[in-house]
Amino acid sequence: SQGLSTRQQQQQQQHRLEELQTTERVDSLTERSKRTRTNAAATTGATSQNHVIKLKQQLAKLTSELETLRHENETLREEGAVGGFNVPYCDRARPFVSDASAGGAASVGAAAGAAAGVRAGTVGRPSRTQQFSRDLLRAASNAENNLRQLLAGVDNLRQMAADIENSEIRVGYDVSPDLFSDFLDDCDDYEDYSDGPTL
Repeated sequence: SQGLSTRQQQQQQQHRLEELQTTERVDSLTERSKRTRTNAAATTGATSQNHVIKLKQQLAKLTSELETLRHENETLREEGAVGGFNVPYCDRARPFVSDASAGGAASVGAAAGAAAGVRAGTVGRPSRTQQFSRDLLRAASNAENNLRQLLAGVDNLRQMAADIENSEIRVGYDVSPDLFSDFLDDCDDYEDYSDGPTL
């Protein structure tokens, strides 16, 4: 009877030791997982913010270049150099109406362009300045869309991090004092499981 009691005490001590080791392992894994998620979220957030800053700088540069090109385009238009018009046939006040002395052929083409609602500088093939201006507008629009997507991604990452943190605080981890009792009750011989469960 005394030997049986000693054996039961040893088994209980072994059982408590296994529970303690399992609890420590779970706590360690939980803490490591939390640190990994926090570091990953911080790294991703920092990378996204750096990308946003670069895109903002590119957008500012493109906007500045676009304004410069618009100014140059206006200057060229005022000087009659846009759209392939020759300066002698260009009336700056009325670009599509030639003087009577300029001949009828030039006025026919200009009037057709005006009837189609085409402004000076867009008749036929656009100039390189206009094409470059359009390309810059498209690039600025794309950069703006990319910025919006990145900012939305940063917000999503912050929300995910907050959700993870809130769920860990709300749920927590509750270690049962009898973690493996159900498992051990079904066993015929405790000796076969003296080394504890395999994790």
